[in-house]
Amino acid sequence: MKNRYNIALIPTAKSEAVVRFAKTFSAFSDRYQLGLQSLPHVTLCQFAAEESELLSLWREVSRKIKPKTVRLHFNEISGTRSSRAFWVSLLPDKAETLTKMHYAIADIIRHPLNHSYENYFPHMSLINSQDEKVMDAIKKAEMAYAPIEDDFILSLGRSDKVGQYIEVIYT
Repeated sequence: MKNRYNIALIPTAKSEAVVRFAKTFSAFSDRYQLGLQSLPHVTLCQFAAEESELLSLWREVSRKIKPKTVRLHFNEISGTRSSRAFWVSLLPDKAETLTKMHYAIADIIRHPLNHSYENYFPHMSLINSQDEKVMDAIKKAEMAYAPIEDDFILSLGRSDKVGQYIEVIYT
């Protein structure tokens, strides 16, 4: 049976700071809230696979993807609306580097769950919400937000159906 997985960059030291900041929006959260079930991460590629395939996929990704650690600076809070919800995210610098990593990993995986190569948008999701008032909360939070910077390492982990990164398998 195929399960859902995620190749992502995860913070080495600032996970708690990111989760604390995500809690700023907890009154608005719906099905996705960083810290409850989801570990802080920047998705590079989501995919479905048999568990027996993971080690060989990870070895190929590890061999071909450079760098394995990226220093990211999250200077901006983003509020976007999808067809189903509002999403609050932090936007990293080095979007071009992350996009190149996404393309390379998607080529290795061959069947990513991401919508398409062209739609890749590097970010760290904090929450999703059905309440449009979350957009006002973003404006208030921007005034007090202290940018987060950390080294992020390449990892492969288990995802749930919402896309939350719930368990690290390989780093």
